[in-house]
Amino acid sequence: MVETVTRKPCILNDLNSLQLDLMDKLKDTKFLIVLDDLWIEDDVNWSRLKEPFQHGIRGSKILVTTRNENVVSVVCTVQAYHLNQLSNEDCRLVFANHACLSSESSENITTLEKIGRQIVKKCNGLPLAAQLLGGLDALPDSIEDMPRGMGKLNHLQHLDFFIVGKHEENGIKELGGLSNLHGLLSIRNLENVIKSEEALEARIMDKKHIDSLSLQWSGCYNCLSN
Repeated sequence: MVETVTRKPCILNDLNSLQLDLMDKLKDTKFLIVLDDLWIEDDVNWSRLKEPFQHGIRGSKILVTTRNENVVSVVCTVQAYHLNQLSNEDCRLVFANHACLSSESSENITTLEKIGRQIVKKCNGLPLAAQLLGGLDALPDSIEDMPRGMGKLNHLQHLDFFIVGKHEENGIKELGGLSNLHGLLSIRNLENVIKSEEALEARIMDKKHIDSLSLQWSGCYNCLSN
């Protein structure tokens, strides 16, 4: 946050020093601060977070976005505005804006656009899902890693497969946040799961709407399914 305000690298790592520095930068200025995707659910941490923003001049604003209703009750000082899901067309535009098609031939682009429209339908109007899936470097059948941050798509209902990555940001625990998945799910590259604790964080048993689950390891032609 300090780096966003100052546009310079921040070398401070103490919370109190960070707050004082941010307070000094915002003092006697008029600002609009956007706190995107906030997950603070208690008054103490919210009061601590907003303290540096109390010293701006009149007219300064803090805009908070969240996917958690509990956050609304903690931070809300005006009536909350509930956003509707995007239309398929708006969702397609978000998807297209993050897809790299410039190097493709016109024939390939037409094919990719058809595939893209099918993918967009599965995003259920969620812009974050469209952004992440649009940013894939290849078609779904040929990708080697999932986009990082998949666990944030907690309203995602359809995901044919999940490829377990080697990094924390695309590891199996990202499945833990996808509690609304329905239908079929194939989990691939399970050799990348190093510790049993990681598998538990995927919370597979909590996914009550999964009808069929397939577990696959790379180089293994047999898989476990249920």
